[in-house]
Amino acid sequence: MPPRNRACQTCRQKRRKCDFTLPECQQCLRANQSCPGPHRGPIFVNQTQLISDQYAAKASRLDAEKCLTKHVSSELIDSEAFVGHFVSSCTSFGTGMTTRSWLSALNDVPEQNGRPAFSLALRATALAFCAQAEQNWSAAAKARSDYGRALALHAKTLAQKADLSMLSMLGTSIIMSFFEAVSTTTSHAYEEHLNAARKLLETAREQENYNAILDGIELHIQYQIAFRLIAGYALSDGSTLGQTSEHISQIDPLANLLVDLSKLYASKFHKTAFVMQQVEDGFMSKVVTICKAQEADILTMVGTVPWMKDTEMEYHDAIAAITLATLSSLRMLVLLTSNTNFGGVVGELLKSHCSTILQAATCLARHQIRCAWLRMYLPLTLVAMHSPVSAQRARADNLLIQWLGKTPLAGLSLAAIERIREFRNMCGTCD
Repeated sequence: MPPRNRACQTCRQKRRKCDFTLPECQQCLRANQSCPGPHRGPIFVNQTQLISDQYAAKASRLDAEKCLTKHVSSELIDSEAFVGHFVSSCTSFGTGMTTRSWLSALNDVPEQNGRPAFSLALRATALAFCAQAEQNWSAAAKARSDYGRALALHAKTLAQKADLSMLSMLGTSIIMSFFEAVSTTTSHAYEEHLNAARKLLETAREQENYNAILDGIELHIQYQIAFRLIAGYALSDGSTLGQTSEHISQIDPLANLLVDLSKLYASKFHKTAFVMQQVEDGFMSKVVTICKAQEADILTMVGTVPWMKDTEMEYHDAIAAITLATLSSLRMLVLLTSNTNFGGVVGELLKSHCSTILQAATCLARHQIRCAWLRMYLPLTLVAMHSPVSAQRARADNLLIQWLGKTPLAGLSLAAIERIREFRNMCGTCD
């Protein structure tokens, strides 16, 4: 510790007063002692800021709170991760965003009645999505708890029937169906949410606002209904009878065809009865014509022509691969619903279409296509059920388990695998 005055070291040790004389102090000269000289350099002891505790003013609570660092809620982080990784990429393909997705726009709807249930459902789905991706089972349990609260709040809001926002209710049902796709609670919960969304969609169509959001929701519902029909789930007539509007048919002409053929398939292979048992004359040829036209458009587009690479088909972007897989699925459904004997030429055609689907899935498995995973469940399920080649069925099983089963949407993969096993046991198909 530095000295508190300029006295020489000898005077400090003798505890006597030093006169600070240079080079030797007078006290050391009188005592005939060696003097090292006074301490050089100024010494400042500032005690103006030191106040005893009894006189110090206590810090106010407001000042103490200002010193605290603002912490970001973990639930907010999960929700933002969900929106950034899942919602924003729901309808985009390739390396970047092509259009703003309907689900991302739905998240920006202003606060209205029914919005708290939507926010809670979104938070539960976000937490389940992140928990599945990171294998965090404690977070998954918390997500199921939030999901139960969202269900109760959603039912309570619907029961009030006062100044409800149909768009918020519709969005809540869609988000809850996504939760079931991530973490399945019951075998038919996914269909129940799709059915509720279909009914709410008809009411929401009366509102003129957010038509682009409703168009995206309608296409999503149509494709998911088709997949569940192929998997053998019994859906109510109210969720499958509605046809998309002419505007939607122009955006995606495959949606209606896929649902109609899926209903015919379910009636034949799963003995599911629907009101629409008969189709118009020339329907099958119409489907084949549309598929050929779509394939021609894709193959003539610059940059989307597939080429051979390492004995596997490679595509420029994901949308080309997904569209070709969907077209091959439509052709398979035409063959399966129009024929009873699947040998000979029909078997070769089925083998060719299955090969196209597997090539597209193999290409997509090397990329992060995010929510577009949903579009690949139907083609792979068809291959796993009806491919005449056991190696193709085994490859489809492997993609469903090792690829789609390892994604955050693993709930749908488990349901598809279970239905495929039941179908094989019923038909006696062995790998």
